[in-house]
Amino acid sequence: MQRRRHLILAMALTVPTSAFAAQTQAAAVPSEHRLTPAEVEQVLAEAAARREAADKAELNSGPKVSGEIGFGIGTGGYRSAYGAVDVPLDDGFASFSFSSERSNYNERWKDRFAPRRNR
Repeated sequence: MQRRRHLILAMALTVPTSAFAAQTQAAAVPSEHRLTPAEVEQVLAEAAARREAADKAELNSGPKVSGEIGFGIGTGGYRSAYGAVDVPLDDGFASFSFSSERSNYNERWKDRFAPRRNR
């Protein structure tokens, strides 16, 4: 009996109500605004000019510092952090990296296999 009630309730919740359907149909469609061909050409020309300016600025800026960082969290108290960076120099580049890792793995195994004391 309980199962039928739950099934009927679930079916009733999935069927959209007429009030909801009427509300969505009543929503007005916004009016449409179209650009003239001259406006379209103007927008395209401005976009091309911005793209060219950005490309020139990127070319003139020279090499950039790049790198990555990462973190790890796991079971048993495991955690780690690492990073690496490449720094451009006048006649080459320098790379730096670091890493740190901690785990309670050994401590867990020591406790598990340690000789038991008599109480």
